[in-house]
Amino acid sequence: MSEAKVAALTLTTMVDLMSLVGAYIAGSTRNMANSIYIIVLTCFLFVCVVYVARVLPTLCFIVLFMSPWIYRLAKKGWLLVTEHMKKRVEVAKEREREEEKQMRQQEHKKANNTCCNCCSCFKASKYDDIENRGLPVITETKIIRACMR
Repeated sequence: MSEAKVAALTLTTMVDLMSLVGAYIAGSTRNMANSIYIIVLTCFLFVCVVYVARVLPTLCFIVLFMSPWIYRLAKKGWLLVTEHMKKRVEVAKEREREEEKQMRQQEHKKANNTCCNCCSCFKASKYDDIENRGLPVITETKIIRACMR
């Protein structure tokens, strides 16, 4: 469903509700106290509806983002969700995947205690018996200089 159709449907619903409330007010004008009560109640409900209309996209985003099966239904077209909202959720999910990937890489580096292949070579050579075979020893300063390049 396109954005224009959703906006038109929302506007039509609002006009219909306000017309219904106006007709109710016009029909109950016999007693002034009741009319004032109904007008105040109508204004309060109108403010609530406007507030919900402002908050509803955020709530929709949260539900789609947190519930994968509802998001799959929306992607298949079984739920009436705008293309903009689907795109917004997809971008957020992509950011989440990237962040999780970076976190896994950082955890992997911490687990191996290395920042790159150069440092992992040093870690491996630290446990090697290279000195006993007469080969040159790889020191940490050589690795750090090579790693900085």
